[in-house]
Amino acid sequence: TFTLTVNYAGNGLGSVTLNPLGPTYTPGTIVTLTATPLITSTFSSWSGDVVTTTNPVTVTMTGNKIITATFTLKQSHIFLPMVAR
Repeated sequence: TFTLTVNYAGNGLGSVTLNPLGPTYTPGTIVTLTATPLITSTFSSWSGDVVTTTNPVTVTMTGNKIITATFTLKQSHIFLPMVAR
């Protein structure tokens, strides 16, 4: 069997669902990864063994894979420190 590892990056928050559920798969299994950002974030991209901004994305398990989902905090939710005047 092959293992699919999902990592997270960026300053935003979200989750990734796998269909079918993993993390181990028989060779040739097609897995759909769907990134779901929290309301304060957006999904940016996939990297690692898949490089795309398409969401959801499918991968065929032909070996162990590591895929990173990057989420970015929405500009309206970035807090800047107040400057005293």
